Amino acid sequence: RVAIVGTEKVGDSTFYWYEVRVTTREPGDAGRVIMQALVPGLVYDAAGMRALVVKSGKEPATRLPDEMVRMMAGRTVNMAAEMTRACLEADLVGWEQVTVPAGAFRALHAKTKEGAEAWYTPELLFGLLKVVTKEGDTMVLTGRGTDAKSSITETPRSMGGPKN
Repeated sequence: RVAIVGTEKVGDSTFYWYEVRVTTREPGDAGRVIMQALVPGLVYDAAGMRALVVKSGKEPATRLPDEMVRMMAGRTVNMAAEMTRACLEADLVGWEQVTVPAGAFRALHAKTKEGAEAWYTPELLFGLLKVVTKEGDTMVLTGRGTDAKSSITETPRSMGGPKN
């Protein structure tokens, strides 16, 4: 899951809480990881990240110290630049009609030299409709809208602070 789940003022600017929820092959809660980053825009350079909250499995949600986030952000891979690089190096297969749980779309199909495939549509803000990794893992759009809620229901604790 990728969603914008809130906003927060940082100085005079509005930043966005960008949530990524991943479910792995591990059974139950052990296979669930949620990361929320407070970022300056919908497509952002990781260096602009101001806060990071992580929840893994049944562990409590933890907010990393702001100083640590700023230090990590300067060393984090720019995801937008990496996606752009991958797109520029990919071979275009062509336009196709693709159906995913969120609906049917006309999408541009691209294939990387490593064997990954992706389908993009201009109908979506993020554009990404479906991805199949070189290992065969699949990510698809399951829904869309403007009412996303945080997957983290508890108040995050500070890293190094007492457990709730």
